[in-house]
Amino acid sequence: MRSFVRMIFSSVTDAASALKKAAGSARAEESLENRSFVQHYGFSSSPKAGAVGIALASGQDVVIIADDDTSCRVAVESGEVCLYTDEGDMIHFKRGKEIVVVAGTKVNVTAPDVFITGNLTVSGVITTPNLVVTNGMSASESQISISAPHVSVSGTLAVTGSISSAGSITDSGGNTNHHSHS
Repeated sequence: MRSFVRMIFSSVTDAASALKKAAGSARAEESLENRSFVQHYGFSSSPKAGAVGIALASGQDVVIIADDDTSCRVAVESGEVCLYTDEGDMIHFKRGKEIVVVAGTKVNVTAPDVFITGNLTVSGVITTPNLVVTNGMSASESQISISAPHVSVSGTLAVTGSISSAGSITDSGGNTNHHSHS
């Protein structure tokens, strides 16, 4: 006979090459030790001690098929999905086609190319050892604009081509581009 058993996790052992094994307590006075813990393909988690699980029991065989921890669950609206940790990190797929990513310290992306279609807003500092900005448009359509009340360049500015200015260009000696050469 098969039945579902509610359990409380005490530990999870994660072996990358095999099924996870879990331990916990179930019915009164029943201890589950070294039980297989099955998860959906592509998803992996390790419930903390005290999380609730559902196990499928068939005779002496018990396989854990689901887990939950209400102490850190993120509230979602109907139709939303959220992946989260007990530390507050999350990827929240929200209504209105919005995805919210929250990380406590950093987000690492490793890929040979990263493509962003749309506007990019950065609130903070961009740090890079080598920044190359390339506009993939044809030469007649190509333009990169920087709109800011003040732009600073620290180091050498090398320009291949002309510099056009609607205002004055002043060097460190106070000389401007509005002077005559005789």
